[in-house]
Amino acid sequence: MKSALTLGVDIGGTKVMAGLVSPIGDVVSTTCFPSGYELSVGQFIDRISTSVKHLQNVSGATAVAIGVGAAGLIEKDSGIVVTSPNLKKWTGVPLKQILQDAFNIPSFVTNDVRAAVFSEWHSGVGKDTNDLVCLFVGTGIGCGIITEGRLLSGKSGYAGELGHTTIDVNGPLCRCGNRGCLESMAGGWGIASRAQKVVMLNPVIGAVMLELAHGKIEDISAATVSQAFQQNDPLATELMECTAEYLAVGVKSIVNIFNPSKIILGGGVIEGTEKLIDMIRVHTTNALDTDVEIVKSRLGGNATVVGAALMATATIKT
Repeated sequence: MKSALTLGVDIGGTKVMAGLVSPIGDVVSTTCFPSGYELSVGQFIDRISTSVKHLQNVSGATAVAIGVGAAGLIEKDSGIVVTSPNLKKWTGVPLKQILQDAFNIPSFVTNDVRAAVFSEWHSGVGKDTNDLVCLFVGTGIGCGIITEGRLLSGKSGYAGELGHTTIDVNGPLCRCGNRGCLESMAGGWGIASRAQKVVMLNPVIGAVMLELAHGKIEDISAATVSQAFQQNDPLATELMECTAEYLAVGVKSIVNIFNPSKIILGGGVIEGTEKLIDMIRVHTTNALDTDVEIVKSRLGGNATVVGAALMATATIKT
């Protein structure tokens, strides 16, 4: 008989990934579907229901619990999504209760990068230390913190919102309503926005990215910039150099505030442009603690899925 599996779900700004995970963190099977800024809660539940059926058919196992990692502010006990800047309609959503009502199994909801740092600490590149921080750069930017062997959550569960710290008071307007947030300048949507503005002003210097986006400026994304960067396009190189500098500001803040042994970088932007890690290292040589390791996530795109499942499993046991 197969061991009990937990469904782990990662709700990102562009896609939702779901997977069945064993009690020791092994991923048995996964599936994904697009999310997007307009994804409603009803659409999410319908698609997760389809995903659960598919994964259970593929694996021959039944999910005994659901753990969800979502971008945004998540109340740590109630599992309410207070707000999610990358999901327009998700404000005050009692997601934990909705999931329990829909599937009639125990459910757990947390921030996506908090789930990611838990998985890296449990079975990833952070397994050998009790002081580590995950900085994940995807559509947005999130941060998860383990300090002295404890997952830091804060009073309400909002600790780690590094993406919404201000690095330029005169910077671009962020989706959270503030200006100059790290996410608005170095998150996936922020990179895309910077690239689109430059190309709009000067299509000639943006010719490579414009071609990759099939001539549509509005379709230039962080992935487009990454593709152009890998082709040594000068504009994309400049954009990525700026992105590395912005992210280095965040990394140095992490070093100076939390004094971790390791900083783990992950998320779609990092996965798509691994050279960014070395570029960030170059800009962090003047941090207070220069012995900190800056490393790439070992679990990659599965980090939040695994972490959410493991956290849900741990909650059931207690």
